[in-house]
Amino acid sequence: ITGNIVGNASGTAATVTGGTQSAITTTANLVTVGALDAGSITSNFTSINVGAGAIATTGALTGGTIDATTDFTIGGLVVTDGNIADTGTLAIVPVDGCTIALGSDAGDDFNIDGGKLVVEGDSGNVGIGTSAPVTPLHVAYASSATSLASAEVNGLEINNTTETNDTYSQIQFRSGSEDGYIRAIAKGANDLDMAFVLENGSSGSYNIPLYLDGSSGNVGIGTATPLAKIHSYIPAGNAFNTAYNNYQGDGLHLHNQVGSGENNIGGAITFASASSIQRAAAIVSVQTTSDEDTMGLAFYTHPSTDWAQPIVEAMRITHAGNVGIGTATPTSLNSTDKFLEITGGSSVGIVFDDSSSVAAYEIRVDDYQFAIYNGTSQRFMISAQSNVAYTADGLWNSNARPSRHLGWYLGYRDNGAGLYSNAVGFECDTVDGLNRTGQWQDIFEIVDLAGSKRAAISSSGAYWSNGGSFGGSSDERLKTDIADASSQWDDVKAVKVRKFQWGNVPDSDKFYQIGVISQELEAAGMGGLVQEVAADKTQIAYHAPFGELDENEQSVNKVKHVKYSILQMKGFKALQEAMARIETLETKVTALEA
Repeated sequence: ITGNIVGNASGTAATVTGGTQSAITTTANLVTVGALDAGSITSNFTSINVGAGAIATTGALTGGTIDATTDFTIGGLVVTDGNIADTGTLAIVPVDGCTIALGSDAGDDFNIDGGKLVVEGDSGNVGIGTSAPVTPLHVAYASSATSLASAEVNGLEINNTTETNDTYSQIQFRSGSEDGYIRAIAKGANDLDMAFVLENGSSGSYNIPLYLDGSSGNVGIGTATPLAKIHSYIPAGNAFNTAYNNYQGDGLHLHNQVGSGENNIGGAITFASASSIQRAAAIVSVQTTSDEDTMGLAFYTHPSTDWAQPIVEAMRITHAGNVGIGTATPTSLNSTDKFLEITGGSSVGIVFDDSSSVAAYEIRVDDYQFAIYNGTSQRFMISAQSNVAYTADGLWNSNARPSRHLGWYLGYRDNGAGLYSNAVGFECDTVDGLNRTGQWQDIFEIVDLAGSKRAAISSSGAYWSNGGSFGGSSDERLKTDIADASSQWDDVKAVKVRKFQWGNVPDSDKFYQIGVISQELEAAGMGGLVQEVAADKTQIAYHAPFGELDENEQSVNKVKHVKYSILQMKGFKALQEAMARIETLETKVTALEA
């Protein structure tokens, strides 16, 4: 047939038995039983049924529904609001390029096999497994798989068929001129790692902020060779910095935005036990005062054997550096000095153990006592209520004197006599045990091996010796310029011996004493016997001027003391002079009597 075939106006199908046409136009169905070769075929929104034949066209093929049971090749294909159904192979061979043009109205979609592949005409979205894609690429599938550690064939696969170590398949992302990648990296048979690779601000230069090691399960942050489950790597040149807003040296930064408030937690690391996923311990940052800039650390443990019970704070380091064990508010000695504060129940302390066969040593506080233990044996004790004691070998034992207020004793064993053999100590006993602290006795004692007191110094300043003697070095070999002392007759005659009571002691503890007055010795020309020392608090309380200080914080008015040992020697010299005069008088009297 040469020329055009035009279907009749009544819509009866035009039948073509074969041939070559420059153009075929029909307003009804076009049916051919053989091959059909034409420049263009138009079927005006009705069907084109090739049947078992074939269509070869270098022009446009326009039809509502195109059916073929064999392969056909189309140079230009336009299907408007219709379907292509083909049990063979459809090949669209471009001549000067091939375009599938979709309408811009909703429903103007390119749809293959009922939604297996859909391109929407209005949105441009592509759907795989869905006829209604909602993103530029929408992949939908149904899977009942629940195990994460298993293979799953559904979804999207990107496969690099070159399977050698360190080759990878990847998804590339681009924003403007910057790009990044998610790469799956072959590491051997059935071994795959994954890396997130991002351009780092310099063209062609990339960082690996996150790396997942498939064989070990380790996660690397900043490193492609993670050595632990989480391995954060900071490259050289990023040293830790104490500035509040400098994070370049931080391997991990935790931030809990709960708002400011004392004891609020800013960030937390929690730990589970070896056999459970439940929280068993934690280290948290904590606001330690009402000021949101004061942060410390708190350490939580799980003391209960019942896992339903919460973890509790066991130790805290405050913003000031104070450490508290069993307390969230450890205090400081002053504005600069810090100490370790341990609080708890009836017994708290510190244990020192070198894992040897020797029992561990403990520093323990219990029942108002500070003690050192070796195993269960108490070796040393200081008591706030009764005595100071070392119980193991009689050193500082607690039953030294039942009425003691304070004590300090060194010794070897308790001889049952109230003190300790071979002991040196301080004792503050009240008179008759009446708790009259103004009349303590024997604040320093020396005791012999038999337990007998050999010497003592009382709180009143009196010296006592069991032997009644006091000595000092007097070896001629240690002295120079030895000569007879000058006459002390006039000086001793000028000394006024007085009786008096001390005004700076309680009335109940006053008694008359005998002695001299410092100011009277000075007036008599014996100022060398007087020395001045700073007053104690009882003397200042009695005579306020003793408490006055100069610009260098030194005492302006000091208490005058007398050097009684020198005054005693002056008396000896005067006594010798008196004895000489008496002997002279006795000789004269004897001569007169004769």
